[in-house]
Amino acid sequence: GGGGVAGVQRAKAESEDAMKRGDASGHLAARAEAISRGSQKWMALSGTGSLLQYLSNRGMKLVLLPLPNNVNGKEEGTRMQEFTKQLPRVHFDFTLKEGKQVPEIIDTVVEKLGLERVVTMIVSDRDDYLREAKQSGMITCRVRFRPNSPRGNISAHYSVESIADVQGVVDEINGISFNAVFAAGAKQ
Repeated sequence: GGGGVAGVQRAKAESEDAMKRGDASGHLAARAEAISRGSQKWMALSGTGSLLQYLSNRGMKLVLLPLPNNVNGKEEGTRMQEFTKQLPRVHFDFTLKEGKQVPEIIDTVVEKLGLERVVTMIVSDRDDYLREAKQSGMITCRVRFRPNSPRGNISAHYSVESIADVQGVVDEINGISFNAVFAAGAKQ
């Protein structure tokens, strides 16, 4: 985990930086607490709920995947359940609580939901998911949570620095632009 003095100092610095940007103070307090305890708890970042609701309203399927090479489904399931409680208005179409290999995890999701890989996008900060998804014909979007975070070893189709930026990627893929929305609104 990221516990200890360095973790607390990092959380404090992130909190101060985010406050300058107007991030939710409650979210930061919870995140700082999780870091100081060395927790493995999943925290919903600002904008996550709005993005997932937007995607769901557009008819897209939402899937929650385990950490790669996770064989402790009970522990991961508990973390996932806590995460979903942070997003009460979001419905996940499928939650996979364990999986040994990333190819197996992706194949399971594709099979269970009847997805076509060429029209499926995986959003992750993990190279193993991005590599497998790209190799299997999926669209990939890397989330880099900090501007200076490593780019990873896999070249994703898209790279964003915040969860909220994923909406722009989806709109671009689907051909929705500000002008199209504006024009549609003007005709009413």
